[in-house]
Amino acid sequence: MPRLSKPLLLERVEEGFRLGGWNLLYLSASGDHPARYRVYRDENGFTVRVYIWNITHGGGPRSAAEFRIQITGLSGDHFDPEIGGKTVILGWWPNDEVFAGFDYRRHSGPLGGSPSFQIGLAALRS
Repeated sequence: MPRLSKPLLLERVEEGFRLGGWNLLYLSASGDHPARYRVYRDENGFTVRVYIWNITHGGGPRSAAEFRIQITGLSGDHFDPEIGGKTVILGWWPNDEVFAGFDYRRHSGPLGGSPSFQIGLAALRS
């Protein structure tokens, strides 16, 4: 399947929020990555910073069941936290149209030269 551009990936995220019953207020310009939103429903709401990449095969000699997001295009060597809100790191798997989420707390430090986060095919399918 072809990789989606950042604007299309962010459209998937926005659609996911809406399907979950949330409303969005855009805090960043359209297509900015990371994107920032104020997400709200009834009396509940929060600010969220969204990082997203396509999920691709792990490459080279890796197992056929190993996939990853390759962290590219950041302005620094780390993710910027959303102070007072949530920081979300996502991968989009088009084969089954699902998101994979990665825990910001485990990836809040320097990322290194060519970082990628792995996920297994079984996890994507479940």
